[in-house]
Amino acid sequence: MVSHSFSLQCDLNHITEGTKCHICRGLGFGEAGSLDARTTHQCKILCTVNLNYRKPMECLSANKLPTGDQWTYEIKLDGFRVEAVRTESRVILYSRQGKLLTSQFMQVALELEKLPRDTVMDGELVALDEDGVPRFNLLQNYRTGSAHLMYFAFDILLLKGRDVTKLPLSDRRDLLRSVVKRGKHIDLAEWSDKLEALERFAREHRLEGIVAKRANSHYEEGKRTGSWVKLRFNYR
Repeated sequence: MVSHSFSLQCDLNHITEGTKCHICRGLGFGEAGSLDARTTHQCKILCTVNLNYRKPMECLSANKLPTGDQWTYEIKLDGFRVEAVRTESRVILYSRQGKLLTSQFMQVALELEKLPRDTVMDGELVALDEDGVPRFNLLQNYRTGSAHLMYFAFDILLLKGRDVTKLPLSDRRDLLRSVVKRGKHIDLAEWSDKLEALERFAREHRLEGIVAKRANSHYEEGKRTGSWVKLRFNYR
């Protein structure tokens, strides 16, 4: 089950039973649904929110990427690192620092509701230009409809309540492919064991860089161990 349950209490005057507070709306529950809420004698709403934010694994920066049989490679996309948490009732999106992003990118959250319950994914949220290339400035200045959003999932931490971080990356990728439904705003991050070809493609399309990952690596939350290594091309 999704963990880290705690209570948030907001002081609002003249609230009636069942009204959604600003915390609920901030979590993206404005019109799509509501949490159970009740008014206290002090005219407060008590919202109990089940959260499962987990610190993302970090990449080690390098001037040259490692090579060898155990290394695989992904395009480094120019966007926001986003963790997607599928709870019993909805999807919550978190930034790298744990900031709530659900209401800002609701179309992505709604499409991710196809995930199994009690599932946590790691990925990158990008805004695509007219040529389908991620542009960070479009994401920074995003307003609904101003650019096409895509969430590229590249790892999975929890699947149907089961912690899978100790599985090798190759197995986690298989699990990810089995549960992610590609859609208008959702896709899988592709990977390759051909570094030269991928780097050539990334440079030709002026993409941000390449990430190298050990195929047998575990997902180590909040750590920068060297199992993931990034090379940036500095096109931003």
